[in-house]
Amino acid sequence: MNVRPDFLARRRKPRFKLPPGSCDAHCHVFGPAAQFRYAPNRRYTPADAPKEMLAALHAHLGIERAVIVQASCHGIDNAAMLDCIASNPSRYRGVAIVDDSFTEKDFDTLDRGGVRGVRFNFVKHLGGAPDVGVFTASSTASRNGDGMSCCMSMRLTSSRSRT
Repeated sequence: MNVRPDFLARRRKPRFKLPPGSCDAHCHVFGPAAQFRYAPNRRYTPADAPKEMLAALHAHLGIERAVIVQASCHGIDNAAMLDCIASNPSRYRGVAIVDDSFTEKDFDTLDRGGVRGVRFNFVKHLGGAPDVGVFTASSTASRNGDGMSCCMSMRLTSSRSRT
């Protein structure tokens, strides 16, 4: 897929240069839908924003490395994220979404593909809390020294009582 010519036209280039090795610590790729399906139970359907667009944006901003976090709209099919990592494995690492169907072999495949963590969504608009079985499945990732990423939405309240 080629990047649309107008993609970067509306984006201002930073006035400063980022330091060498700058890393986008949380970004996503979406589709393209014709190649990477969206989950049937997704909460949203984004416009395609594939690896080529992400690479172009990072080049424009001066970002050299990135952690690609599996988008919830793709569900447990991590193929789009893995494809992005494979396009430049020295530049990218990933955080996957898994469920209790993942086996040791599946985790090994993710590890070989550059995935270094798993993501759990606790954000209500993205589906709420995962099944407890997911934590059991992800223990393999923990045993391998990989990390876990939790996305939570919190409501802050005052500890003082109101009168």
